[in-house]
Amino acid sequence: IEQEIQRAMQFFKSNFAAPKLSTIVKRDVEIALDNPAIRAQVFEDSVFVVIDHSNLQYVFVSPRYKDFIGIEAKEVMAKGFDLIASLIVPEDFSRIMHALEKMVQAVIQLPVENRLHFYFSYNYRMSTPWGIRTFYQKVIPLALNDKHFPYLALCIVSDITELKTNLDVHYRLTLRPPGKPSVHLLEGSFSSKAPPLSVREVEIVRNM
Repeated sequence: IEQEIQRAMQFFKSNFAAPKLSTIVKRDVEIALDNPAIRAQVFEDSVFVVIDHSNLQYVFVSPRYKDFIGIEAKEVMAKGFDLIASLIVPEDFSRIMHALEKMVQAVIQLPVENRLHFYFSYNYRMSTPWGIRTFYQKVIPLALNDKHFPYLALCIVSDITELKTNLDVHYRLTLRPPGKPSVHLLEGSFSSKAPPLSVREVEIVRNM
């Protein structure tokens, strides 16, 4: 798992470089979280965190996240991505990284004006003080870097242990342009009993 974590860190840092003025991060978070469209997606039974993918640090962690993973929010913020990655079941971590690489390639093909109008969702298993739990995570971009690629993201996390009946990892990239219908750009499922080869991709719609 340590090798996978290092690979993931390199992946994030190479694809989500920070803006030249990193001081805008706090402002970007405040503006985004004040957006009713963003707040509407934070469900009552969920918690959320804000992560800066350029340095893999958490800008904000909901205090209730402790109820999900048994670790205080301040510790998650202090230790960042390393801590969370170490808790994810290794098999699922590898599959998530595979899905994220596909997501990045898809987002690169989107017009710049649509790069803040999508969300990426997936499920994974994590070790907690109460045993292995299954979580569903929706990642919503909040701000673009100076290369017009999302680097700051709101992650909405829900515990779906009681609803998930198999160990497969499912993921989906959905475009939600203002005033237009949602479009699923990328969708796939990795079986826990087979290599991650069963993937269905929809051709990217460039001009939504």
